Amino acid sequence: MKRNTTPEKLLDAINNKKLSVIGGKIYSVDMVRNYPPDQFVEELEFLCESGCFAEMIDIKYEVAVGHVLLDIGRMCARDIYVLMQLDITDGVTPQEIKEMLLYTDY
Repeated sequence: MKRNTTPEKLLDAINNKKLSVIGGKIYSVDMVRNYPPDQFVEELEFLCESGCFAEMIDIKYEVAVGHVLLDIGRMCARDIYVLMQLDITDGVTPQEIKEMLLYTDY
């Protein structure tokens, strides 16, 4: 089941070495392109520094065995979205990741 998270929670998990970005893809009406891990992290950092707009981004996550799948922007009115895969660091449980990423301020 997919749950909501925020860019800040996601970046915190990456910076604290709980998750590592493997890669992803950007999908739009007429193209699919790779989204390199370093570019994703750099743009996530920029987004988090932008302030309140970071809270408006639609990020859903799903924890699977050994990794996390992100679904970004699919609920937006635009025809572009991102799917990312992140690995869970050894020694970190899926439950820890679920609790770390869960956005509960509705």
